[in-house]
Amino acid sequence: MWINEPRAKRVLAAHGLDGLLAASNIPNVFYLSGVWRRQEIAAVVSRDAVNAPWLVIPRAEVDYMVDTAPPAGVVTYGTFFRVMDDNGPLTPREQRIRELGIDLEPVSNFFEGLVRTLENAGLHRSRIGYDERGLDPALAERLRERFPHLDLVPAMAVFREIRMVKSPAEIERMTEAVRVTEQSIYEAAHEAREGMTEAEMCLAFDLGQVRRGAEPNMNHVGFGRSAALGMSNVPDDTLKLGDMIRFDVGCIYKGYLTDMSRTFSFGPPDDKFSRYYNAVLKGQDLALSLVKPGKVASEIFHETVAEVRETGIPHYGRQHVGHGIGLGLGGYDRPTIAPSDDTPLEADMVLCIETPYYEMGWGSVQVEDMIVVTKDGYRRLTSVPRHLQVLEPRS
Repeated sequence: MWINEPRAKRVLAAHGLDGLLAASNIPNVFYLSGVWRRQEIAAVVSRDAVNAPWLVIPRAEVDYMVDTAPPAGVVTYGTFFRVMDDNGPLTPREQRIRELGIDLEPVSNFFEGLVRTLENAGLHRSRIGYDERGLDPALAERLRERFPHLDLVPAMAVFREIRMVKSPAEIERMTEAVRVTEQSIYEAAHEAREGMTEAEMCLAFDLGQVRRGAEPNMNHVGFGRSAALGMSNVPDDTLKLGDMIRFDVGCIYKGYLTDMSRTFSFGPPDDKFSRYYNAVLKGQDLALSLVKPGKVASEIFHETVAEVRETGIPHYGRQHVGHGIGLGLGGYDRPTIAPSDDTPLEADMVLCIETPYYEMGWGSVQVEDMIVVTKDGYRRLTSVPRHLQVLEPRS
């Protein structure tokens, strides 16, 4: 599983929790179980065995858990028909689906699956933190009625506290995910030609990620002045000589997010373009140099903004210059490199460090990299160059 086991045990003990329950919220269900599905699915773990989930899953969906690590126990619910006949020996995968989807007797519904699972896990008389953004409040109340000695505690913040620091398996997968995105950026950028539309370049980028096994998640590619519009595209805008091409993009790859940015110049950049890009790059350089365990997020923010102002954009302003990142569909992880966030950095956080600049009627420059905090600094997960790259017009 993906959960950071030592950290999870420490955090749960600090909050006085005996276990965790995630239900119907894809990121946290996946985090506990490895199952990525938009269904009523639940995963329960105890504090002493956070890598051994108990799973509640529709009988029709058991094939989605076959490729995950075997759970401590499974309860299925609902009705689904798979027929057994005399067709010879089953493959190991078929045999596992038979065990879960045919031989295992289901309960009637999701609620009864939760009841059975808490009983099987021995947690029905415990203090359990649950993801209140996933479990229906009515079901939580029914569980309290069924189990008078069960203390269910809202714990979305606890999930986020655990997820803030990544396990080695998560860092490895996120490194793979970054390769998918950066290779797709470079493929798409080098398709640049005069008259090409933003829609065409976005499609080239998305196809590159899909070919590499990822699900497109964020595909802002802006040309020239439309690059300043943020995350919205102007599909019919066409590329002209001298335009900036700003990628602020990412994917979901095997459950994990990417978020990175590169800016290209289509033909030689003018003086303002070069100066402003140099300023945001210098700002990011400084931010990266400040990253180490114990450094407070808000301190990095203030020093980074000051650096951009001093090196070329005196009016520069930002709400943040980076954020944590992790599970797909999970939003930003903590911390945010922002003026109000006084979280000290910890080793094995994965962060996006960025210094975007948007100017309406002109355009945008940005460089953003994904990094992992190490014991004495940081390591970039991205590997592609960070300097302003000039694309030669194709005939």
